[in-house]
Amino acid sequence: LESRFDRYRAFKKENAWREVGDFPGSGVLYDLGAHLFDQIVDLYGTPEYVTATLCNEREIKDGPDDSFLVILDYPSKNFKAVCRAGMLVRDKPPRFTVFGTNGSFTKYGLDVQEQQLKQGISPKSPDYGKDAPGNFGTLDSEISSGIHVKGVVTTVDGNYQAYYDNVAAAVVGDAGLMVTAQQAANVIRIIELAIQSTGQRIQSFVNPFLPFDTRLFVKSLGSSHNLLLNKYCVVPYHLLITTASYEQQGEPLTEKDFSAVLDTTNNMSRQHIVFYNSGEESGASQPHKHLQLLPMPEHLDIPPLLGRWLDDNPLPGTMHTAKSLPFANFGVWLGTGPPTPSTLLAAYCSALKALTDRYGQNASYNMILVANTLVLFPRHHSRWHGIGVNSLGYSGLFLCKSNEEMALIENVGVLSILTSVGFPVTLLQKS
Repeated sequence: LESRFDRYRAFKKENAWREVGDFPGSGVLYDLGAHLFDQIVDLYGTPEYVTATLCNEREIKDGPDDSFLVILDYPSKNFKAVCRAGMLVRDKPPRFTVFGTNGSFTKYGLDVQEQQLKQGISPKSPDYGKDAPGNFGTLDSEISSGIHVKGVVTTVDGNYQAYYDNVAAAVVGDAGLMVTAQQAANVIRIIELAIQSTGQRIQSFVNPFLPFDTRLFVKSLGSSHNLLLNKYCVVPYHLLITTASYEQQGEPLTEKDFSAVLDTTNNMSRQHIVFYNSGEESGASQPHKHLQLLPMPEHLDIPPLLGRWLDDNPLPGTMHTAKSLPFANFGVWLGTGPPTPSTLLAAYCSALKALTDRYGQNASYNMILVANTLVLFPRHHSRWHGIGVNSLGYSGLFLCKSNEEMALIENVGVLSILTSVGFPVTLLQKS
């Protein structure tokens, strides 16, 4: 995939801070790179490597970069994204080009919304956000059995308003942010790596699961997953179920994921809490897909909050929201029979659909699975007063680093904290 954002201006624009070499955030990489990188990361996740070349092609004295070529490399997916921008491009090349085993896609022209707003065109205008037909994409592909297709792909209308609608909904607690602060920080991290990596190939993150430390290996779970010990465990026998090949944390769970869970828990005499952190605000700490298992405290049969959820008497196999909990929740009790990978997947998909229908496809959430009970909790914030909260918070477990943190949690109350980092269940009742 190649993504470009080009302009033509052979001279320095006076009084423009972006053209001042020593001004923080100046230069084309910060100006235009963010627009290119965030789309790639949203589609494909965090790149494994970053390679960049930055130039001052106009040779402006003491000027910043005005051209870049950045490669976002995903070797585990056999994929590279090439991002380019320059200020000496008079005859514009395609905005997007995509090449694959079955064909290619080409798209010319930038999003029209910024130019329309400069021209005074209102977002309420019927022509607002509509691309010129001459800039529609072209798909040239073989779809099946030798059938060759070449045709025009109509551009989806631009919709800046959706971003602001979402911000407004998030402010009043009706939705999670579609674009989070963590996503912005991730893109800035790529920009900084690109600056560091000029002429080099910089690893953007160290994946502890690929390859894994062999001293932490417990066993293979078929060909698709591995069972590992958590290197930095706080609770003894904290286990990780990781995908054997790289998959992005936050991708929906699959039947193979649940099969790996049951392959692990069915051989254990002690009940375990299984949890999954999905999304920027979930408390997830690693971008490689993994589930986690903790042994249930010996004095408990089930985490207190899940016990309270079950006290709401959900019907077996039916998606249920417990109104007795103050924060939003979507779960399924599978009944008394032994769970299977397919029944767990069906329960998960049912709960996830209800959650994403309410809070959007990009909503962060925590999943907790204990025996025959699976519950998802949508997330609004990953931290509360500097204290990180992941799925274990919704099991009633908090990691306190000091007596002061413990006293603060005890004074405010676990339910209030979880409501703050999640969504009040009253919002579900209103809708």
